[in-house]
Amino acid sequence: MKTLYNLVILVGFVVFSLTSFSQTRNITGTGNWDASNRWSGGNIAGVGSNSHDVVLSKEKYITVRSGYSYTIRSINANQASRITIEAGGELIITGNADFDKEVIITVSGTLKIEGSLDLKKEIRITNNAGGFIDIGQDFSIGKSSNITNNGYFNVLGSASTNSEGSLNGTEPLFVNGTCSGSLCSDSQISGTLPIELVSFKAYAEQNEVVLVWITASEINNDKFIIQKSKNGKDYEIVDELDGQGTKNTTTEYIYKDSKPYEGLSFYKLKQTDFDGEFSETDAVSINFKGAENFEVEVYPNPINEGHNLYLKVPTSENEEFEVFVNDLLGKSYITDLTFINQGDFTLIILELDSNLPKGAYFINILQSGKVISKKVLVQ
Repeated sequence: MKTLYNLVILVGFVVFSLTSFSQTRNITGTGNWDASNRWSGGNIAGVGSNSHDVVLSKEKYITVRSGYSYTIRSINANQASRITIEAGGELIITGNADFDKEVIITVSGTLKIEGSLDLKKEIRITNNAGGFIDIGQDFSIGKSSNITNNGYFNVLGSASTNSEGSLNGTEPLFVNGTCSGSLCSDSQISGTLPIELVSFKAYAEQNEVVLVWITASEINNDKFIIQKSKNGKDYEIVDELDGQGTKNTTTEYIYKDSKPYEGLSFYKLKQTDFDGEFSETDAVSINFKGAENFEVEVYPNPINEGHNLYLKVPTSENEEFEVFVNDLLGKSYITDLTFINQGDFTLIILELDSNLPKGAYFINILQSGKVISKKVLVQ
């Protein structure tokens, strides 16, 4: 019996050790990331695991679609391959990314690399307006590579550039570490970000407008000045919130404007350092309908993960509407919906995914040209 007991322990150890290693998955076909027939060596088309190394085969094109989010350990994109991340799509790499020559990367959503990004020669990266690229360590730009940045592009580590590379676009590329190479003299390359803003959103909730913004890091940040406008040009100060000084972890801010403008309005943040230097965010807009936001009932709230959420929405005959589920970053989640017409109102049943992470979400209802938002806590 003693010998058998030792054997069982040994077998268990071997199985545990083998499963703890990362595995390499290969993209061998062109199309969407979530299509299972694009993969070999194991299909992770619908898996948000961070334990896999991904290899994109030569001359293959892959797309991360809107509403999908994937987390992997590393990626190696081979010659002349392409990666496209649509608006609302997200690719998170917890390790390093290596792009071989002639690779084309187009980002309209989110590309977050927690390690380093190494570009070989003749790479083309296009970060469109609304795109978000964040590199946690170093960034190397190879010969004859081109970067066009019209969105948010931040490098927390150092950057090295080649004399034959080029940088274009309307928005700065932030480098928080040292920068070496001829491109470092380009006016589009900027120094340390006072704050690394992940998202800034506005929602209607009952008789208030709720502003939510998240920073990934802050340096010498004294305060945020909240401003609003009726026309998007002339702004007035609403209030101030204290910043975190210097901090390299995520911070979530929530502010409720109890006296919002009726109809379309705009909000933006003025971030101010302790030395008086400041920067402003892009404006976010919201169409606020006042007391109409009281109409929608949401229950239960809070809700336990994996349970159904119920919405009671007043409706007129033949009125149509849409329902979206978003987290505080604005990321969308696909949810099964059931609509039951009850005459003067419609009961909507949302079947929340049992794997939906715990936290705060906004249920956004598009009805008759207006958006009504309700905040829900999943626990």
